[in-house]
Amino acid sequence: LSNYPETIYGDGENAYASWKTGDTFAAVLEPADGRLFDLSVPFWNGETDNHPSTYYVLVNIFSSLWKLLGISANKWAGLIPNFACCLVTTFFLVQLLRRLLGNDLAALLGGVMWAFSIGTINMGIYLRMYALLVMAAVIFAWLHLRLLSDYADGKAVGKTLVLVQLATIAGILSQYYFLFFAFFFCGLICVYFFAKKDWTMLGCYM
Repeated sequence: LSNYPETIYGDGENAYASWKTGDTFAAVLEPADGRLFDLSVPFWNGETDNHPSTYYVLVNIFSSLWKLLGISANKWAGLIPNFACCLVTTFFLVQLLRRLLGNDLAALLGGVMWAFSIGTINMGIYLRMYALLVMAAVIFAWLHLRLLSDYADGKAVGKTLVLVQLATIAGILSQYYFLFFAFFFCGLICVYFFAKKDWTMLGCYM
């Protein structure tokens, strides 16, 4: 999906009906000569897949960089984006726990438990967009917690609302599962502002 301009499984009837040589898979794992940083490839492949192409764009960039530097195709083109997402997620998870628990040590412990859990390790080494999805979801949740906290304290929330909107767009561009998460999450926030009878805030949030 990241590098190969002729998606192997694009033709559902014949995709697995014929023998694929090692050359085919070599072509899949790295960009073709003359197509370095050609982001039209992951975008086009995204049309045949059911996920946004953001993660595949990142892998294409790293794969192209590898080839430009003369490094043969390897797993790091997919692992580096995943590891970076896991690190950012850990940072924001600690910030979220600090707001929820009011205890730096407990927040740090929660972050360590998350970072070294089997789920996080599996997500980090699985070359798919789920690390990107989780990062977007945690930042989305942290921004909402900040929004509600500032709202309760009577502080201005305009900038936070803009960040929430950007986080929502980023989440949608990570993986379509985010839409299910955001639908119920945002629904509860709307119910909260509705119960408060703050129609202006409800309108701005929506």
